[in-house]
Amino acid sequence: MPNATGRYCKSEVAASGLPYYIPRSKRWTSQPYAHAVFLTANRCKMFGLPVRDNESPSAFLFSASAGYGTDDNKHRYLPLYERTQEMLKMRDARLYPHEIMKYS
Repeated sequence: MPNATGRYCKSEVAASGLPYYIPRSKRWTSQPYAHAVFLTANRCKMFGLPVRDNESPSAFLFSASAGYGTDDNKHRYLPLYERTQEMLKMRDARLYPHEIMKYS
């Protein structure tokens, strides 16, 4: 169950079995897709692809700074939502490395 700001703790992410991206090591923990695009809720909204009310995360992003300035240092994983097909149609969209899952 995410906290009030929508972030998850490590045990919840591990229990989900979904992949997550670790920016420091620049790698995904697993790669179930040959190619996929995962966006945070804010980025989905920015591209006009908002997260649906009943949509579950497809992956997670570890954020070391999540919860900075609060007493919540436990919930550091941001939910990511799969938007591969939609983003392939937007050829001019700039994506960050952590938003793209692909085999190296």
